[in-house]
Amino acid sequence: MKIETLRSRRVKLRSSQYMIARLAGISRNRLSLIECSYVRATDEEVKKIKNVLNKIEKFYQKQKINPISKDYTNSFRRMASNDD
Repeated sequence: MKIETLRSRRVKLRSSQYMIARLAGISRNRLSLIECSYVRATDEEVKKIKNVLNKIEKFYQKQKINPISKDYTNSFRRMASNDD
């Protein structure tokens, strides 16, 4: 999967780089550099980012939350805090 696709999925889900990076176990700066194509992501990094995005999508579907609604931020924070 192309990095542009991962970025567009992140934006569509209205998820910050910070949250995606935190859940994927990489730095926000690294994610930013990857999305801007300044550095090439390792296969492992791409896999981690994809897994996080898939998890967020599944969470939204399970909770019947539209990422465009006002409730998405609080629900995403709940999901992230459940991982700890």
